[in-house]
Amino acid sequence: MNTSDHPRRYHSSRSATIALFSSVVLVISGTIAATPGAADANQVRIWLTEGAADSSLRLTEQMPLTWSATPIGENDDIDATINVDPNERFQEMTGFGASFTDSASSNVDRLNPAARNALMTDLFDREDGIGLSFLRQPLGASDYVDPAGSEGNPFYTYQDTPGSAVNISRDQRSIDLVKQAQQINDEITVMGSPWSPPAWMRAQNSLLGTNWENYLANAQYANYLVDVVKAYRDAGVTIDLMNVQNEPLHNPGYPGLILPASDRARAAMGIDANSTNHIDVVRSLSPKLIAANLPTQILVYGHNWDIPDQGWDDASWSDPVSDNPAYPVEVLAADVNGTQIADLPNVAGTALHCYQGLAGAGAKPGNSTLLHERFPTSGVYFTECSGVDTFDNDTGEETTFPDTMSYHSRNYIFPTLRNWSQSLVFWNMALDENNGPYPAGYGICGNCSSIVTVNSGQDSAYRKNVGYYLLGHFSKFVRPGAVRIGSTDTSSDGVHNVAFQNPDGTFAAVLYAEVGQESRKAAVQTTNGHITVTIPGNSMATITWGVPDETPGGGGTTPPVTPAPQPPVTPPTKSAKKIKVRTKAKIVRNAKPRKAVKRTTVKAVLRVKAGKYQPKTAKAKYQWLRNGKKIKKAKKVRYRVTKKDRGKKLRVRVTVTAKGFKKTSYQTKVVRVR
Repeated sequence: MNTSDHPRRYHSSRSATIALFSSVVLVISGTIAATPGAADANQVRIWLTEGAADSSLRLTEQMPLTWSATPIGENDDIDATINVDPNERFQEMTGFGASFTDSASSNVDRLNPAARNALMTDLFDREDGIGLSFLRQPLGASDYVDPAGSEGNPFYTYQDTPGSAVNISRDQRSIDLVKQAQQINDEITVMGSPWSPPAWMRAQNSLLGTNWENYLANAQYANYLVDVVKAYRDAGVTIDLMNVQNEPLHNPGYPGLILPASDRARAAMGIDANSTNHIDVVRSLSPKLIAANLPTQILVYGHNWDIPDQGWDDASWSDPVSDNPAYPVEVLAADVNGTQIADLPNVAGTALHCYQGLAGAGAKPGNSTLLHERFPTSGVYFTECSGVDTFDNDTGEETTFPDTMSYHSRNYIFPTLRNWSQSLVFWNMALDENNGPYPAGYGICGNCSSIVTVNSGQDSAYRKNVGYYLLGHFSKFVRPGAVRIGSTDTSSDGVHNVAFQNPDGTFAAVLYAEVGQESRKAAVQTTNGHITVTIPGNSMATITWGVPDETPGGGGTTPPVTPAPQPPVTPPTKSAKKIKVRTKAKIVRNAKPRKAVKRTTVKAVLRVKAGKYQPKTAKAKYQWLRNGKKIKKAKKVRYRVTKKDRGKKLRVRVTVTAKGFKKTSYQTKVVRVR
């Protein structure tokens, strides 16, 4: 984390507490609701978090609304009208999450088993928690390591001695938490990011500072990264995405490395000719991952939206012949045997951080869009952004919740998602009351916050912080594989928004009303009608609607509108019984013995092991899915894995029908393709 550039926010007056208008949005629960899903085709459900520090509204479900066919009138006093267009499609979402750094894992590991399991449920379960779906894991030491028990330098890699085998045991507690998270939520994407190559590969034999990596270490470093991915695989964790180097233009006091994009950039920076560059490392790493039959996808760069001292302008991000190309552009455009790096089969795109180019006059959220337009098949991922603790200068009272709600919403969350980012990732998952533990004397951020706080003197309690709720407004309702859809940009009206369609056809939109007014009234309009919601200032709301698709290969439906006045609802008759799922279907090997499969390879043949249902006359139909999307003509019991599936997640949507019963559907657990 580039702490020297991280915004430190202090305010002279405490954020005002803003009352919720119960006549418009009525609180019906003080706890997080169960997994969202419209109760009927015409219902819109709403969850609200107020930014006021003393509010009890934290991802709290409100009274549902229904779509109205009545046109919005000029006298309706609407502050922002948001037109949602499912036909306008943007990026497919990968996930929302944070990182189990060594410090975070140390805090979670200190909890007793019951409290630890409760925390993991709160973090990763979509039914009873917020369903986080992305974990960015340091590969070796980051800045946040627990120094307890270490003598001298507390930092480490997985191969501190040349010629020794890669050993990931130092991060075993983090690995165990990742595995537990994936048992709770099998849609989690895991990203790995090294803070430094092993010291023996570096000029001064140190993980710290700007001593360059030896040029001759390209192949050695690539081999090291491949061995790390293998070691994680053998430990039960598939690394889906990987950076070559965290923040390659930052010179920290903790582990880090200045890694120029290219030889041209190295010379321009006046760096020793013996140092390597990002392009050469990727050129070496990409074929080695493929040769090892590993599904890991490479993300280039891994640093801020902008680096002011690099002098990048719009042309740096968009012009193929720019004299000063932006770092990720130069890497993605580099040639590898006639193919640019962006088009290599295991290069997923660019990783970005939030610490520069984000706020104020120098904000450049459009850089992500310029990057997408320059490389339209290459993904954009935001993979780190930490909040900080803030206090009132006059009273000393903590203002972290309202300040972070405002700052992150305006400057990070909505600008990134509206500019092609496939992920939204914060930093530490769990720190203690002192924002640690971390080693003293290395320039590590001392006021950076976390998703939850675990006090150092406790083993049975934790506190959910503002980051928990900011992520939860998305991760609980927007599934991996969801697609961002068109929605009017109303940020100039004081209401930020972004909308999605989930793989099952349902919809979610997240709205944030800025500080400055007591409340803002927003109209959300689709082709079938509209609703209006009044949101308190500095507050976030998620709305969900639509009927989950229960037909194989279907695409979901937008709910019909009930014209006003609404007709009475006829309750279902007693004859409309539900099919009981006794045992869910599983994906197994086609060859005997037919064991359940968690991972597989290209050309393997998979099979659906039938579930058991009541009544016994029930019949099941199958639709194979790739990353949540239906695979054409894949509706049989057996499926042969193809090259298109490499690095993807397969599962089966099962639809069960029986005469005289309501049909039901569910999805099998994920199978990952290497």
